[in-house]
Amino acid sequence: MAREGAAAVIVAGRRQHLGEEVAHYCRLHGAMADFIAADAARDPDVRSLHAAIAEQYGRLDVAFNNAGIQERPRPLHEQGDAIFSDVINGNVRSVFLCLKYQAKMMMGGGGTIVVNASVSGVRNSIPGIAPGRVKTDMLISSGADVEAMGRSLPLGRPGRPEEAAEVVMWLASRESSYVVGHILNADGGFLAS
Repeated sequence: MAREGAAAVIVAGRRQHLGEEVAHYCRLHGAMADFIAADAARDPDVRSLHAAIAEQYGRLDVAFNNAGIQERPRPLHEQGDAIFSDVINGNVRSVFLCLKYQAKMMMGGGGTIVVNASVSGVRNSIPGIAPGRVKTDMLISSGADVEAMGRSLPLGRPGRPEEAAEVVMWLASRESSYVVGHILNADGGFLAS
């Protein structure tokens, strides 16, 4: 970011020596840069980090969430609860907490948030479905005008639960054997519009 002209860069993380090294690199490329010690999986740390950014700069234009941990690869059935908790805290909770405070800072002024993902979970045939605007009891009970939502889609109507079920069945069948680690959007064109 500093090489691309960012005026100020805040580097945050648990490992101070690495964070200071990155901040120094940013300063060499013309940016004001500071390191703030923070554990992205701890709400008080993340809240304090974003409060410091707001106090020092008054806004946040770009955020790159690069928190995460890597455990020794092993099959799912060999994972223990402690490892699962560590992975969820390091790879999911940390991103959630950062996004929560970053989105709040960017409301009204705009900005861009980039989240670092990983291909490490993409090893076996574990595809996913991302349904959208499906007329379920849960969506209806939320008070949403489901029919109006459906009319706003390129398809012109909300999805039916059985349509989502058909996608799941296809993903589970031999016909989708070459679909690996992919999220299939079954959303009536919502993301395409």
